[in-house]
Amino acid sequence: MFCQNLPVRRRARNNRGSILVICLVGLGLICSILLMLSGQLQNFMLQRQRTETAAQAAVLSVAGDLSRIVVKDSDWGYIALCDHPAAGKATRAGDGESLPVTGINSVLGTVRFEKLLAGQLQNDELKNIADDDAVKATALSGRLQQVLDGAVGANSKDRSVTDMNGEKISVYEHAMQQIIRNTPELANGSAQLVDLKIKLGWLSDGSSTMTLDPERYNGTSTGKYYPAFVNVPAD
Repeated sequence: MFCQNLPVRRRARNNRGSILVICLVGLGLICSILLMLSGQLQNFMLQRQRTETAAQAAVLSVAGDLSRIVVKDSDWGYIALCDHPAAGKATRAGDGESLPVTGINSVLGTVRFEKLLAGQLQNDELKNIADDDAVKATALSGRLQQVLDGAVGANSKDRSVTDMNGEKISVYEHAMQQIIRNTPELANGSAQLVDLKIKLGWLSDGSSTMTLDPERYNGTSTGKYYPAFVNVPAD
């Protein structure tokens, strides 16, 4: 009876050994797959970080270039996104002295101040002047917008955009250079940047300008400024 049961017991031990081997092999395969996926995930995260760094560098480059673009207007003089001192070589008047470059927010803030002053004084002539300036300022804002839109396009090299010194600004090309410089695969030639699209936008959560609001200004350094991207009525 003992001899008859012995082969059965051996088969049971052999079955347990086979299952153990299968489990070890399966565990090894799972570990190999996890290691491979972990490596791919690390490469993906690294590539994503590099892409974000390159994109941020390009955005900063575009913002810096756009702030330097100067547009000449027959009514308001030299206009840009922000104010610049009277130190430009291309903004000199007939007497050889450089003229300041006025930011578009300063233009709009001046017009708003004219409207507020005309309303307080109840002066119809001043109101008409303020209304006329408002129309011109709105048209100037649209013109500046068109120039900036054209500057970020792929064909910007065919457009004449310059700074206050008359130097040409290549917004699109500078952005391309920043992306290539901050992307190893592009820098060493193993990959190629096929296309780049740049679009102007705005801060969805809002911000503030550097133009003081006379209705809220309290005469101190903590005075209030006009909010950006908000149409605040003047009367």
